[in-house]
Amino acid sequence: MMLKKHIKQYLLPAFYHAWRALFNTIYTYYIFKGGRNSGKSTFVSRAIILLMMMFPINTLVVRKVANTLSESVYEQLIDSIESLGVTDYWKRSKSPLGLMYNPRGNRIIFRGADDPVKLKSIKSHKFPIAILWIEEVSEFKNEDEVSTIVNSVI
Repeated sequence: MMLKKHIKQYLLPAFYHAWRALFNTIYTYYIFKGGRNSGKSTFVSRAIILLMMMFPINTLVVRKVANTLSESVYEQLIDSIESLGVTDYWKRSKSPLGLMYNPRGNRIIFRGADDPVKLKSIKSHKFPIAILWIEEVSEFKNEDEVSTIVNSVI
């Protein structure tokens, strides 16, 4: 990885423990709670970029409504790429919406869950989808919708 600072300089102190847990795969699921400006989306997006640069994995990013992806989580991930100073290593795509780590070819895939059953067809032949980021879980009607997404990816 091409970062010039210690990893802690890229993360908010409130999330150091979460980074250690993510990096060491202590848990299978992580739920970050907090209001606006709590830093949770910034942390998650930076962690995804860092982990994908370290490991040969793909990420699936999901929101309830597909047309909200490009102006929310996609922009958040672009901001993280830029703030980490690794812009030259990432390729952006608006159609289809996606990001690719150029040195290895692993990708961040974006999907809406307007119909969670459609997520069952996502395949990744070269790198496993090891990270699933479900943004704004409160947008989903019930836990079954979220479970359908998780079970489709795992």
